[in-house]
Amino acid sequence: MKHVKRTFTVLTVILSLAFVLAACGGSKDKGQVITFEGSDLDGTKVSSKELFGSHDVTMVNLWTSTCQGCEDELGELSDLNERVSAAGGCVIGLIMDTDMDDAVEECRGKLEAKGATYTNIPATEQMRKDLESNIYPFTYFVDSDGKVLDTITGNQGLAKYEEKFKALLDKDFQ
Repeated sequence: MKHVKRTFTVLTVILSLAFVLAACGGSKDKGQVITFEGSDLDGTKVSSKELFGSHDVTMVNLWTSTCQGCEDELGELSDLNERVSAAGGCVIGLIMDTDMDDAVEECRGKLEAKGATYTNIPATEQMRKDLESNIYPFTYFVDSDGKVLDTITGNQGLAKYEEKFKALLDKDFQ
């Protein structure tokens, strides 16, 4: 019986480690830089340099059209974007679906239904490769140069995002 218990414990540790490693995907670590170019949902050309450069801290929220946790937070993220902007913060979304032809209109509809007006960008193939994650939403906090300051995995609620912004901006906001 002792042998079975030890084997079960070892297997649990191995599976947990495998899950954590798989969840990391192509994600960037703290200190690494995120760069990209693309177009937002309106077709306007955007670049990470321009988006990040005009803010002290930018929250980059990776999400997909099939993720319920992602959809649930869209309206809250729009509200958060409005509240952090005066303190030097910004929220943007990167839509990480692999079939962008179908996803763009679906995501546009979800954003409209939730009243979300912050910038959302359909990921290019290169963006998906560079920022791939097996868990969505996956969120980066970057400085004005695109350097990763911190990350949040999954939908942990608005309070967690607010907490990160307050710590990273070293400012309070409404």
